[in-house]
Amino acid sequence: MEPLICIDAQDNSNSLIYKSSNWSKLELQGEKELEDFHRANPLKSGMSKEEMKGKLNLSNPISSIVLANLTQVVIYQNEA
Repeated sequence: MEPLICIDAQDNSNSLIYKSSNWSKLELQGEKELEDFHRANPLKSGMSKEEMKGKLNLSNPISSIVLANLTQVVIYQNEA
């Protein structure tokens, strides 16, 4: 059985459950989209949440939780 990951909202009001492999794919896709954005727009400081939400095909109810957690992953990896 594949491991599951629990993703919590920042205010702990809601949680999402992802298969570990699906969350990893979403992280990689988010990183790729952000890298592509910065390559195409070197003078912009960052991508809007709405644009990333569209690129990742996220629905409204879960997008804020997913994007908040992806942001933490991308920032952490960039600081390393």
